[in-house]
Amino acid sequence: MLFFYNVYTMVNNPEQSTLVIIIGGPSGTGKTTTAKEIVRYYRTWKDVSATLFQPSELLRREAAARGIPLLQRSDYHKAHMVLEQEDPNFMTRRIEQLTQNYGVVCIDGLRKYSHAKALKDTFSQPGSLVTYRSSLLEAPDSARHDRVLRDAERRNRPESVPQNLNDFIDSEMPDIQSTYYQMRKVWEMRDAPATPIDTSHITPWGAAKIIISAVRKDVSGTLIRTS
Repeated sequence: MLFFYNVYTMVNNPEQSTLVIIIGGPSGTGKTTTAKEIVRYYRTWKDVSATLFQPSELLRREAAARGIPLLQRSDYHKAHMVLEQEDPNFMTRRIEQLTQNYGVVCIDGLRKYSHAKALKDTFSQPGSLVTYRSSLLEAPDSARHDRVLRDAERRNRPESVPQNLNDFIDSEMPDIQSTYYQMRKVWEMRDAPATPIDTSHITPWGAAKIIISAVRKDVSGTLIRTS
C-alpha cells in the first residue's frame, strides 16, 4: 500500500478543498464499481466526506418525472437534450452543488464534452478550491459485453441490453459518434492517469488504486473537506 498518502483534514475550515474525479469509459469497463471503491477509500481510510454522483441516475429520475420513456440507449440521448433545453446547466449545477458539501465527488461517467469542459474551466479559475481530474477505463468489447450482461443492477433498468456482441457494439456507436455528446473528447481529457486503464485483468479496487495514486500529488498536504 505504498501508494497511500497523507491527506490532512480540518473540520469547518472554509479553506477546505474538494477533489472531483470523473471516471469515463464505455459501458462495461467498470466505471460504477471503480467509482464506488474510490468513495469507499476516502470515507473509510481518510475520513473524508465523499460521494458518488451518477449522471445516468439523474437522467433516469428527471426523465421519469417528465414521462419520458427510456427503453433503449438512444432514449437517453433524447432525454438529455430535453433536459438541457429546459436548463442548459442542469448537469453542471448539480455537480457544483456537491462540491460545496463533500471533500471528494466521484462522477460515474459524464457524457457531454461541453459539460466536462465547463466544469474544468470553472474549477481551474484562480482561487478555486476544487481539484478536477479525469480518468478513462477501457476493456475488450467481449469483456465489456459479458460484464453488462451479468450486471444485476442493469436488470432493474427499463432499457434492454443486446444479447449479441455485434449488436451491443452497434448500439453504442450513436452515442460515441454523436456530435452533441462528443464523448471521445471527454475521454481525451483524462489526466489521472494520462493513459487509459485496462480493467480486463484488474479488480475495481485495482483500478481505483491507480486513479488515487495519479491524483495524490494534487491533494497531498491540502485540507480536504470532511463535512
